[in-house]
Amino acid sequence: DHIADLARLKKETGAPVYISERESIPGAETISEGQEFNVGNLKVKPLLTWGHSRGGMTFFVTGLARPVAIVGDSIFAGSMGGGKVSYKDALRNNIEKIVRGTAR
Repeated sequence: DHIADLARLKKETGAPVYISERESIPGAETISEGQEFNVGNLKVKPLLTWGHSRGGMTFFVTGLARPVAIVGDSIFAGSMGGGKVSYKDALRNNIEKIVRGTAR
């Protein structure tokens, strides 16, 4: 949901832009949960962790000294950033996927 300057970002960096298949937008390549891709020597695995938006993703990264989960709006102080979802279900889903993913 933070794509206001997507065209400029792509033009200035040449970087590919990925987004959940649940929230496709022009100029971005859609990805699915579990569809791994590489960034240099790093392996990135997207996990669907909805709550703030229906296509919210956590990116589980390996290839560093320790695995890292980039959780975005999935977990932060006190809530999941608003949205019209069942927080109980979303929180259960997100914690399970993030903890299971980082335990590898």
